[in-house]
Formats: sequence, structure tokens, C-alpha cells
Amino acid sequence: MNRAGQAGKRLREASGLSIRGGTNISRNQGDTVANLSISRAWDETKGILARDGKLFVAVAAALILLPQVVAALFTGQGPQAETGGLFWGVLVFAATIIALIGQLAMVRLALSSGLSVGESIRHGLSRFLPFILAAILMVTGILLLFLLVMIVLAVAGVVSMDPAAAQMPPRDVAIIALVLIVPLFYLAVRLLPMVAIASAEPIGPIAILKRSWALTRGHFGRLLGFLLLFLVAAIILVVAVSIIIGLVVNLALGNPEPFSFAALVLALLLGIVQTAVTVVYIVMVARIYSQLAGEVTVPSSGT
Repeated sequence: MNRAGQAGKRLREASGLSIRGGTNISRNQGDTVANLSISRAWDETKGILARDGKLFVAVAAALILLPQVVAALFTGQGPQAETGGLFWGVLVFAATIIALIGQLAMVRLALSSGLSVGESIRHGLSRFLPFILAAILMVTGILLLFLLVMIVLAVAGVVSMDPAAAQMPPRDVAIIALVLIVPLFYLAVRLLPMVAIASAEPIGPIAILKRSWALTRGHFGRLLGFLLLFLVAAIILVVAVSIIIGLVVNLALGNPEPFSFAALVLALLLGIVQTAVTVVYIVMVARIYSQLAGEVTVPSSGT
């Protein structure tokens, strides 16, 4: 390596910048707060999906849509759906695991150039363990927070904790939900880029959580606005389309009972809508992460 190349390498190492798979990842931002533009992330998302849409469709269809349709076909849809029980739990668990791998793969596609579907899926598999461990740590923290809130409210006499009660009174449920909603939204915002970090950076589960916390510092308002806007729009879209599709399928094909043709059609149509929302969200999160980590340009796919 010539002197210029060695100097460039030393400069990248000193600034904490590494290049992996065509994506620039800032390792240590220090106290610097990166610029964040949600509109720019949206423009980049539209451009990426318009250019590499076939790649995202292939990954999403194989790892998100198909497992979801299979699970729904076995359990049915709507009021006739068979929920609960070991078999149902195994199906949902398997579909969730596969979908998480798909999300990691799609982040890779959104951040890197010149990748194939197979390469992105293999990458998702390789980064799954750190991501799921980080998610388990996050869920554990949320459960501990829930338990702490329950104890505090019970000691204060705000809610009752009767072990003999079959279920918690609706009033107590509402109070706990109101108390928890603020910290839960706070955690959701601070950990929003977690899936992108897990896919893009070769770090462990604890480091993923710390990195997410560091990158979102100073951007809470914009990220909260994005999250709320996306959630509201997604809920309205999915609910409206689900009602329309459900009515049409019921009228045309009958009740969507397990293993019925109606269940297959309904699961496929609803799955397409839900998968499309997931793809847009994951690419948006990837592009938001790209800005927060210091890389704001959309890589060329070359395909």
C-alpha cells in the first residue's frame, strides 16, 4: 500500500469510519449531533424502492408474506381464526423469526449497493442472533418497567393487585396503560434504528442498544413525529383495506375457515398490504439510520 493509501486508512480509523459492503458506518460520533431530515429519508426511500423494488419484493415475499400466509391458512382469519394453543404459538413464533431475518436483509439492501437477494438473506441470517438478543434485552426492560409501575401503583392504592381475581379490572388496565404510554413511546423512539444498526454494524446486542440510544440523541422530536405519523397512516390504511377485503372475500367465498380457499385468498391479500407497509417502514428506518450514522447518500445498486 502506498503512502497516500496508508494515510487514508489511518484517517478513516481515526475518525471511526469503516466501509463494509458499500455502506459507510460512523463508529463514534462523540458529542456531534448529525443532521436529520425525514423528508430526505422519504425521498431516498422512494428512490430505492423505485430502483430496486424487485429485490425488496423477492425478500419480503419469501420471508414476510409467505410465512404470514401459511400461518393464517392453518389458523383461519377473522372471527373464525383459531388462536391460542401450542400449534398456533409455534406458527406465530416461526413467522416472526423469519420476518425479523427479512427485515435485517432489507436493511442491507437499503444501505448497500450491488447485492443480490441471496446475499442479503445470508447477511440477515448472520446478524439475526445479535438482533434477537438485543430485542430480548429490550423486552425484558419493558417487562421490568411494567412490573415496577404495577408495584408503585398498587402500593399507592391506585390499582388493586388481587391474586384471586380472574382478570384485572378495566379501570386498572386503563390507568396502567396511561402511565406506561409515555415511557413506552420514549423507548420506541430511542430504539427506533435498532434493526438498522443490527444489520449494518458488526456489534453485539448490548452495543446495539447503546448505539441506538447514542444516535437518536438530539432527534427525539423529529423521530417521534415520524413514528406517530407513520403509525397513524399505517393503521388507517391497513384497517380500511382489511375491512373492504374481508367483506368482499366473505361475500364471494364464504367464511375464511382454516384450510379453506377463502382463508388463503384473505390471508394473501391482507398479507400483501401489511408486507408493503413493513417494507416502506424498514427502508425509511434504514435511511434515517444512514443520516444519523453520517452517511446520507443513496448508494447505486448497479442493477
